[in-house]
Amino acid sequence: MRTTGGLLEPTNFVNDLEPPALAIEPRLTEIKEAVLARGWRVCMMSGSGTSIFALGPPDGDAAAAGLEGWQDDLGSTCFMTTFVSRPEEDEKVWYGEA
Repeated sequence: MRTTGGLLEPTNFVNDLEPPALAIEPRLTEIKEAVLARGWRVCMMSGSGTSIFALGPPDGDAAAAGLEGWQDDLGSTCFMTTFVSRPEEDEKVWYGEA
């Protein structure tokens, strides 16, 4: 996965509702800064603030550390997820008869 000069540049991700939400609720800024400090290049709020997420592989030791200690450090519930994709040549991988 290309992480510089490509898709995972922070400037490629915009949420117009994020700045006013962060101004109203400073705790969201603290959480976002903590996620960025743990090695992710892209971290932003979804929608009007229902969640904060990070994209791409983290730098340094963050990947190996997983989420251990995050919930206590951030005072939030954290989930590690991955994108799921299917081969383009097999449209029945997710649905239909196997």
